[in-house]
Amino acid sequence: MATPIEYTFLKEITVWTEAPNTPNHTYILNQYGRNVGYIKTGTKEEIIFTKPSVHFSKSHRKFITLKKTTELQRDSWGCA
Repeated sequence: MATPIEYTFLKEITVWTEAPNTPNHTYILNQYGRNVGYIKTGTKEEIIFTKPSVHFSKSHRKFITLKKTTELQRDSWGCA
């Protein structure tokens, strides 16, 4: 039996002084710290990427950890 993948949900709390209307979303990271999806501000829908994003960076941004889980709302990449 495979070891379950652990996901961490990070809520961005960055204050964007240069662009105050920039929304802060919640990002879903896998156990390797790669961004596998996100939840848009004001929604609960998990948007899961077909492949983990290697371009996600936490530099110059602030986050709080909301939860860690081994389950996502969607069972497979991009499929409901």
